[in-house]
Amino acid sequence: MEISFGPFLTCFFAIMFLTIYLYIILYRARNVFAKNTKWLFLGILLIFIRLSVPVNFPFTYSVYSEKFLPRFTNPLCDNKIGNLSIYDCLLILWISVAVIKVLIFFYRKIRLGNYLKNFTQNSDHTDPLYQMLRKYIPAPIGIAIIPSRTSPAITGTLFPVLVFPKNISLSEEEIQLICLHELKHYKNHDLWMKLFIELIVCIHWWNPFVYLLQKEYFLTLEIDNDNYLKKHIPD
Repeated sequence: MEISFGPFLTCFFAIMFLTIYLYIILYRARNVFAKNTKWLFLGILLIFIRLSVPVNFPFTYSVYSEKFLPRFTNPLCDNKIGNLSIYDCLLILWISVAVIKVLIFFYRKIRLGNYLKNFTQNSDHTDPLYQMLRKYIPAPIGIAIIPSRTSPAITGTLFPVLVFPKNISLSEEEIQLICLHELKHYKNHDLWMKLFIELIVCIHWWNPFVYLLQKEYFLTLEIDNDNYLKKHIPD
C-alpha cells in the first residue's frame, strides 16, 4: 500500500460529491425516499469502505498528473522543516490526529457501553414501561431505561441496546412507533453504517465536507425510516 496525494484528492472529491448528492435528495428530490433505497445505501456503503482506507493498493491503477498536481506537491516535498519535508510533517500530523481521534471515539463507545450495561442488566422486568418496550423490541436487543434526559435511540453494533428515558409521558401508540423506528435502524444495519461514517470523520478530520456528510447522512437515515413507517402504518 502506498500513501500519496492521489488517494487524499480522490477521497476529498468523493466526500464533497457525496455530500452534495445527499443534500439534493434531502432538500430537492425527496421522491427518492418513496422508492426502494436499499441500492442507494449499498452504494454509499461501498464508498464509505473506500474512504476508510485513503491509500493506493498494489492493484490500484493511477492516472498521474504531470502539470496540475506537481505545482502543489513539489513545494511540499522540496521544502523542509528540520530533517523532514513539509509533506512528511503534514503526513505525521494527519496520522497522529487521526489515531488520537479514533482512540477517543472507541474510548467513548466503551464508556457509553459500560454505562448502559448497568441499566440493561439490572432492569426491572416488572416495570410497565420495560414490558411495553419488550413487547415491540425483540431479543437480542437490550433495553436500558435510564434516568437521564435523552431522546429514545438505539446504539451499539455488536450488542445493540435501546436507550429510553425513564420519566417520559407517551401513549402506547407513540412508544410503538418509536420502537418500530429504532428497530428499523437495527434491521437496516444503520448502526454499522453510522460506525463507518464516524470512523471516516476521524480519518478525514481535516476535510470540512466530512462533517457536513455526517450530518446529512444521519438525517438521510432518519427520514428513510420515517418514510418506511408512513408507508406501512399510514394512520
